[in-house]
Amino acid sequence: MPYETILTIEAKPCRIKKICTCCTRWACLDFLIYTGADTVPVEDKQLYGFGGAVVKHLVGTIPTVKVTHLFTDRYFTGLAILDYLVRRNVYLTGTVMTNRTDDVAESFPKDTCMERGSSVS
Repeated sequence: MPYETILTIEAKPCRIKKICTCCTRWACLDFLIYTGADTVPVEDKQLYGFGGAVVKHLVGTIPTVKVTHLFTDRYFTGLAILDYLVRRNVYLTGTVMTNRTDDVAESFPKDTCMERGSSVS
């Protein structure tokens, strides 16, 4: 089984949120139930933000022998957690919010100057 994973968050009508790590075949590898402010350790939340702390918790169960590719949405993506993941042999692909880039995003071309479907490397 490849170790490519996807983080998803689902809100159900009963207001229970679960955050899952799934493989490419959508089998759930690990999950975390949101229980409020104490869902993740305070130290991790201060270092990585809530989304990054969730990623750190869920990636802890993935073997680091092989390279792992993690795909997240913008809530779970940030520079601090990227540094942690690279040390664990995990590479992340995700949308980045400009306020989480420590002004690195200002060096990127503006959306209006780019062609549809192009990316910044």
